[in-house]
Amino acid sequence: MTEEKIIAFKKAGLDHIQISFQASDEQVNNMLAGSKKAFAQKLEMAKAVKKHGYPMVLNFVTHRHNIDRIDKIIELCLALEADFVELATCQFYGWAHLNRVGLLPTKDQLVRAEAVTNEYRDQLAAQDHPCKLIFVTPDYYEERPKACMNGWGNIFLTVTPDGTALPCHGARQMPIQFPNVREHSMQHIWYDSFGFNRFRGYDWMPEPCRSCDEKEKDFGG
Repeated sequence: MTEEKIIAFKKAGLDHIQISFQASDEQVNNMLAGSKKAFAQKLEMAKAVKKHGYPMVLNFVTHRHNIDRIDKIIELCLALEADFVELATCQFYGWAHLNRVGLLPTKDQLVRAEAVTNEYRDQLAAQDHPCKLIFVTPDYYEERPKACMNGWGNIFLTVTPDGTALPCHGARQMPIQFPNVREHSMQHIWYDSFGFNRFRGYDWMPEPCRSCDEKEKDFGG
């Protein structure tokens, strides 16, 4: 990303850019990102996004190694004049799922982090501050599974670096062959491909899922 690209995206009609940090500390951020320049680059681009009139949307992926510094994370977001901040605990798909033992925060860590976030929410509300803090917990500590982006292939798709189109972030963990944008049009992928239609609707559900009162909320989850 460069400032020139940010300007070009604005002219093309893009309405927001989300910038993701791995930590509020440069050393930890760069270690997790695998780049010695990542933190400085992210700071520079965050300032450029704000400079050119985009809403400032920041995402911090929290996990066992940075969640105890959530106050520092929020302070950095405020210093960057963020409008929206997603404090999203790592979601355990793909490589994160394989490394979940080393990444999943403890329940106590999550409780403390959410309490700190709520304290900042109260302070911001009292100041009539525009910044909105969104705190996302991992499914592992929820009583019910959450629906992934309103269901399988319902409102969005993901294209991976090799061109594979997925109806859900975690879909590639399933033993299903998915279409590739190098071989098929988006229209075919969305409407006609087997992978995208595999878990749409309710006909695929076995009992007791098909007759469950929760099926329209968790889509069989």
